[in-house]
Amino acid sequence: MGETRTYKQPSEFSGNPKEIRTVGTAKGINKIAILMPCHRGHWLKRRAGGLCRRIPEKAKIIGIRKGYFILIFVNLGKNLHVKKLLFALCLSASALSFAQDYSVPAASPRQKVEQQFSMSKISIDYGRPGVKGRKIFGELVPYGQVWRAGANSSTKITFGQSVNFGGKMVPAGTYGLFIVPTEKEWKVILNKDFQQWGAYTYDPKQDVVDITVPVNKLADKQEWFEITLNPTDENSGNLVIKWDMVQAEVALKPAKPDAVIKISDKLKEIKKIESDAAKAKS
Repeated sequence: MGETRTYKQPSEFSGNPKEIRTVGTAKGINKIAILMPCHRGHWLKRRAGGLCRRIPEKAKIIGIRKGYFILIFVNLGKNLHVKKLLFALCLSASALSFAQDYSVPAASPRQKVEQQFSMSKISIDYGRPGVKGRKIFGELVPYGQVWRAGANSSTKITFGQSVNFGGKMVPAGTYGLFIVPTEKEWKVILNKDFQQWGAYTYDPKQDVVDITVPVNKLADKQEWFEITLNPTDENSGNLVIKWDMVQAEVALKPAKPDAVIKISDKLKEIKKIESDAAKAKS
């Protein structure tokens, strides 16, 4: 069974009679209603209060009574220590449920990039580490060693159609993206294993293609590692990778550009026929 309590009474039970607002805050975010069914309240003049529950259902639950705004608190008798413990438990549970809606800020936030490419899409999922005053290439990212091209789990790139990746054909699918950097050029690798952490289990036998591209200096510092897709026309573009003071680009084109053009032209014809038919009806 339960009994009614004002906001002031639970705060008095806790030994902090002035913490009335704290009780209200705990009520607002508490999700464990069996301990403190705090959404069941009403105002003066026999009206159900507009809290988190729908008012008609709330009115049925609590009944309408005269008096100040109240909340129902579990009745554990007159044991003050037990009530203090319960109050602390309610606050802890409320804080926990509140924390579950949030996460600790990531040192290297994850980002997903998706862009239409030719007749399908390309998507990239990667971690974005920051420079943070460190020397990147040649120290944090050693020259001549395989790098995950990002942070945490390996970078994943998905092609919705077969592509020409820097001059080499790659079937549609998802791949791990890795880089072997040197001071003047990068080897960019697509690997079948895209579900590994970092490059610790990288296996060159799983490579699909690798290409070597030049490294260019940036005029301005790129604090956060970034991978972007920059279109050059409706059927091609560049995969741009940059961090700190350098960047590299990989040219992307459809694997079969002539077939893409024919299909695209045919689709345009169909759309024109549909458009003309719609105009004729109107």
